[in-house]
This record gives sequence, C-alpha cells and structure tokens, in this order.
Amino acid sequence: MGSLVELGRWRERRGAARLGMDRLERAVDELDRLTTALLREGGALDGPLETQLLALIGELSMGMLDEASDRAERLVGRLHGLVPRRAGREG
Repeated sequence: MGSLVELGRWRERRGAARLGMDRLERAVDELDRLTTALLREGGALDGPLETQLLALIGELSMGMLDEASDRAERLVGRLHGLVPRRAGREG
C-alpha cells in the first residue's frame, strides 16, 4: 500500500513539473526572441543583464526550475522596455 501512495505522489509531482517546464519554456522562448531583436537592432546586453542570464543558466544547471522561471519572466519584463515593439515582433 505504501508503494501505491508513493507512486501517486510521484505522478502528482511529475504533472506539476511538466507545468513548470511549460512556464519555463515560454519565458525562455520570449527571452530568446527579445534578446535576438535587441541585438539585431544594434543594441547590446549590459553587464547586469548578462549577469542575470548567467544566473539563469546556473539555476537551470542545478535543476532549480521555479527559480529559473521566475528569473526568466523578470528578464522578459525588463527587456520589453528595451526592445522596440516593431523589432520584438519580427522573426
């Protein structure tokens, strides 16, 4: 009986992990789109932004998906202010 309860918990955690991955993937896709647009328009990634991107990579490498998702979403918000709307919508 104990194994069945653990299996049920594992399934619940796995479902939650998939939702977390979806959130992370959306944020990283948007982050990629915005950084590409910024660089294409002749902008640059400043030091603090690069530091945040490195921190994001560190969180990902350590399996800290919730933290990485939070950081990626904050960076997306920050980049929305730097990327012209026209450039951010392209390719």
